[in-house]
Amino acid sequence: MQCQLCALLGQYEELLDNATKIVEICERHGYTARRSSGIRWRGHARSHLGELDAGIDDARESLVVWRGQGVVFHTPEKTCALCDLLLRAGRIEEASQMLGDVDTLVFDTDEASYLAECVRLRGQIAADRGDLAGAKHLFETAIATARRQQARLFELRATTHLAPILARQGRVNDAETRLRSVIDTFETRYPVVDLIAAQRALELLGQ
Repeated sequence: MQCQLCALLGQYEELLDNATKIVEICERHGYTARRSSGIRWRGHARSHLGELDAGIDDARESLVVWRGQGVVFHTPEKTCALCDLLLRAGRIEEASQMLGDVDTLVFDTDEASYLAECVRLRGQIAADRGDLAGAKHLFETAIATARRQQARLFELRATTHLAPILARQGRVNDAETRLRSVIDTFETRYPVVDLIAAQRALELLGQ
């Protein structure tokens, strides 16, 4: 929980320190599944501290260790975390293949807690390929899924990515209205990284 909070607030140095300690303790006592989570958060921190490739390696190792225990729960979450880093590195086809594997897992097991994120990442892939119509459709689907599941953070992320697509289609006012309406649902004084990203996207729409 502490690692997740550090990630939400962008406290990456502290996240790296905590995750490293988790990995060390798990290796000492043989807590394989917990070690997977520590490696995942270590990779997240490293990716934001200038070590994107190392972060990708950690995220991949985390997933391999987790699946090696025969665990399905949280697999879409860990896969989305890896795909997010792959897309930041421009490794689109690799991310797309991994999301295909998650689609199969979700269909077979009903593990759908990260379904909105899976769809959002597919929207990013479509946008990176220049398919604005496809990207818009996928982001809209991600938003609808997040609303149905009452996952406001995922709705915020999808709307943040949808906004520039709408702007490029000449719908700047629509983009501003929709993004602002989601931002306004968050009543917090804490610097949540996704909220900061959404606010920056809103500012760019007004320029």
